[in-house]
Amino acid sequence: MIDHIIRLQDTINKYNNNNNNGYTVGVFIDFQSAFDMIWRTGLLIKLKILGITGNIFNFTKNFLTDRSIPVKVGSAFSQKYTLDNGTAQGSIISPLLFLTMINDLPDSPFCIRLVGVLWFQMQSYMLLHRNLLLNVLNFYMW
Repeated sequence: MIDHIIRLQDTINKYNNNNNNGYTVGVFIDFQSAFDMIWRTGLLIKLKILGITGNIFNFTKNFLTDRSIPVKVGSAFSQKYTLDNGTAQGSIISPLLFLTMINDLPDSPFCIRLVGVLWFQMQSYMLLHRNLLLNVLNFYMW
């Protein structure tokens, strides 16, 4: 997230140093428990739409299917629980699967979009306000 803040600060400085006298708004979105909440069926559908088939698709499907974990409290372990959603934490493929899942976030010509960050720069406060509301609504509906 610190990279996004630095990039936003740089954009604000460039915008303000050119005497544009405009407005800048940033919206930071926290994907709480992002890897834990990935909808597996939806991810597999998105992979097929992206043209990922064959061994890579089958590997990913097997990677996501029938995952179970025990819970450790102190030195005791619970029985294993089957996970319905999410990807394996600590796995090297999980960040890539998460990025694939959010690859189709709504886009806008008025908005710079990074993972979990929307920001807007405009001369008109009213236009900025309108575009901010529309883009946050689009993100919510996504």
